[in-house]
This record gives sequence, structure tokens and C-alpha cells, in this order.
Amino acid sequence: MPSLATGAKLPKEGMLWFFADISIDLEWSEGPPAKGTAVVFHPTSTKGMQLAAVPETLPEVDHPDDQMTGQLWNFKGPNFALYPRWPITAHETLAWPFQDNQPDGVTDPMAYSEALQAREKDEKAKICGQAVPEDYRAKLITKEIPEERTRPNGTTFTYNKPIYAPELWGATFPFTARFAHHTLRWMNHDFATALQDASGRISYAKKTKNAPQERDLKVLETNAPVLKKLDALMRDLKQAEQDTPLSAALNERTQALFITFFDKASSGSKADGYAQNGAIDFAAEAMSTPALFDTVPSALLGQVAPTLQPWHHYTEHFLLGPKSSATNPTAGKGIRLAQFDSDYALRFMFCDVGIIDFWIDEDDLAAGRWDKAYGATAGG
Repeated sequence: MPSLATGAKLPKEGMLWFFADISIDLEWSEGPPAKGTAVVFHPTSTKGMQLAAVPETLPEVDHPDDQMTGQLWNFKGPNFALYPRWPITAHETLAWPFQDNQPDGVTDPMAYSEALQAREKDEKAKICGQAVPEDYRAKLITKEIPEERTRPNGTTFTYNKPIYAPELWGATFPFTARFAHHTLRWMNHDFATALQDASGRISYAKKTKNAPQERDLKVLETNAPVLKKLDALMRDLKQAEQDTPLSAALNERTQALFITFFDKASSGSKADGYAQNGAIDFAAEAMSTPALFDTVPSALLGQVAPTLQPWHHYTEHFLLGPKSSATNPTAGKGIRLAQFDSDYALRFMFCDVGIIDFWIDEDDLAAGRWDKAYGATAGG
């Protein structure tokens, strides 16, 4: 490992392990958390150690704050025992310390700051290697049909009307029970959140002796029956064979829900968003069980691959270096051991699509007090 200009040296050999309990606080809050992060140093390299299987007795990752229940639904957030092994390629880059105060002799603070950012950009450019594809976030389950419409003033215009297209990839979306559950979970969350918000506003209106808003009453009227159907369908999908084509009955119920949503929403963007998120969750799970990739059209997964693959200006994980200028800087001081970005492939989420830095004081580093290292988050 490289030496740092401060004189504090990292061990020449060994392995650093970084731990973070991605609870709702870490997902949304900014600052150095008092708990939930840790750094462990192993004095010898573990590179050659054989990968062990995850113990079956390991409990599921879960937090009470991720639960959302109500009279008409029972939606739980990421409640899983999943350990993706997304392939990682290492690139050697320079490491240098970050100074909160500018060094003596700096006469142009702006030029000094720009020089630091330029240096960071040059180092990151060594990892770039892949541009953002033009078809990023391409449509997954919708196609657009040109439709001539007339404005109130009599002029006409072309409107690209989104149409639900479950056969777009040569097989019927959502393909399997596993893929369907990943997708419908996002629809369930969206409908349940809207219903919960509307119910809260209606309750408040009644308490203050005001009439509930019409739009909230409409949400109550439309979302409640959809959620009942969703809840029943998701339970049945969990009981079905997970990785074979859906039965005719399950497929009919699934298609009916999506068609209903398209009819009521008059927009395919949200439904396509459910498919995008479902495909991302599915692909992340398939990284630990590659055979799952063969159960859905590869072309569809190719559309979400850029979201899962790290590339410059999107997902960046770094060892060492200064505070990042890609986001708001974290509140840590001393030596930055590592930075982890929010990453869909690994199900990392820090401070609402931000970063987590792991910091250690120079004296603690010199003395090998790894238990003093901590994580600090910042939003994008």
C-alpha cells in the first residue's frame, strides 16, 4: 500500500474489512454515525482463502423502520439474506492526504481548489473506461404509438402514447414468479405510500372539521382495491414455482394489474419504472445464483446492466484519496481509508444516493487502533 504524505503509513500487507449496517438512518441521514460502522484489519492477506458458503443460520437483514403496514396492506422493505458477488476490477491510483486548511504559501485559493479537483479527475479517469450508453434507461415494457391530438386553440400536435407491451422481449413479461415478485413489490410500495399519505390527510381534515380533498378520496377509492389484489397475488407468487414461466392463471392476474394501472395512470413511465427496479433487483440476486439469468430474456437485462456496472460519474468505490468532490464532502477527518458509493448492484444506499467514507485519525492509524475508524455519510 502507498505511503501518505503525512508520514502515517498503512501496513505493507494485510486486508481491511469495512462494515456498515445499512439501516434507515444510514440510508437517509448525513454525518458520522455513532454506531453501525466498523473497520477490521487482518494482518495477513486473505486473497488466497477459499470462499466459504454463507451460513444457513445467518439471520435476515431487517429493521423495524423498514416495515410499513396498514389495514389494507403489509409491505416490508428490503428484508433479505442476500450477498451479491458482483465482479470487481482493481485499478492502482495515487493516494494523497486531504487538508481542511490550505497549506502555507497559497496565494490563490480558487486555483488551489481547482488544482485539487483536476488531480482527482485525472486519477478517476484511469478507472473511467466506459461511457454512459445512449440508451440508458431504455423502455422495458412500453412502446410509444404516435397519436394526433388537438389543442384547445385548434392546432394539432403528435403525442407519443405509451402502450403496455408485455411481449416486447420475445417472452411474456414478467416471465417468472421470482421476477414478477421483484417488480410488483415496487408497485405495491408506490400504491401503499400514496394510500397512506392520502389516508393521513383525510384523517387530519376530519380532525380539523374540514372537507377532505377530492384527490385524496379518489386515491382511497382506487388504490385500496388494487392493493388487495396485489397483496393476494404476491402471496400466491411466493408459493409458486419461482423460476419457470408463470402459469396461465398467475399470468392472467399479473397482466390484468398492469393493464389496469396503464388505464388509470394514462402513463407508462411509472409502470416502466417498476420493471426497471424489478430487473435491477433480480439481476443483483442472480449475481449469487447465475443460473437465474437464463430464466429471463438476456436482452432485457442488457438494458439495465449499465445501472449495475460501475462507471465514471455514476458508481465509484475508492480506497484512499482526498475527500470526494463528486458529492458533498463527508464530515470525517484524518486519513480516508475508503469511499463506497450508493450502488444498485450491491444494494448499497447511503444518505439518499450519496456516499459513505471510512476515516481514521493519523495517530490511531500509526498505533493500529482500527476500532477508532468510523464511517461518515454525505448526500449527493
